[in-house]
Amino acid sequence: MSDEIPSRNFGTPSVETAPSSRRRLVAITAIAGALLVAVVVLLMILMTRGTSDPVSAPGLSTRPTPGPISSPSDAPLASSAPLANPPPLPSSPPGDAPQALTPSFSSFSAPAEESGCSTGGPSFAPTAPGVKVSWATTGAVEVWFVVGNSDAADSRFMQLPLAGTQDDFPYPGDFGCSRDSVDYTLTLVGAGGEHVHKRWTVINTGDKF
Repeated sequence: MSDEIPSRNFGTPSVETAPSSRRRLVAITAIAGALLVAVVVLLMILMTRGTSDPVSAPGLSTRPTPGPISSPSDAPLASSAPLANPPPLPSSPPGDAPQALTPSFSSFSAPAEESGCSTGGPSFAPTAPGVKVSWATTGAVEVWFVVGNSDAADSRFMQLPLAGTQDDFPYPGDFGCSRDSVDYTLTLVGAGGEHVHKRWTVINTGDKF
């Protein structure tokens, strides 16, 4: 009896490579097609929403990118150089020139009678009162006084301040006790040379001497 064990030829198992490769190719193609379809659909959705109401996609920000902020120093400065030929200023018509005020008396006071004239007596000497008057003016540049009815400014007898009383006389102005009445004149002189007069009469009710 022989000890030989009959050998079997197992050989190299055959691998069916063609069907397996075909299945993988089909799977890859299907996945790629699905992805392509998904991308196309997503793009269509984004384009549609972008034309009507922009909605930010997940992970994307729709906040506008801030532009550069200009500071006041970036603004162009106006030129401070003087104009070569500045326009002439409008001149006022001759009728708009300020007119000089006509001189006038804003106040005046003087007594109509004088009773202070006295011839005196055994125990006192005769008395002759002085002129009593007060005045104030507007628009005048000079004030003049004279006894009588003449133009006091033309007589140049006594110049007075623009406002005052008999106490402002540069020297005493005595009342004429020898007369029944005495006339006086104040004359104002305006800036334009015009003369305005104030005349009054004081009656002597005292003694005459």
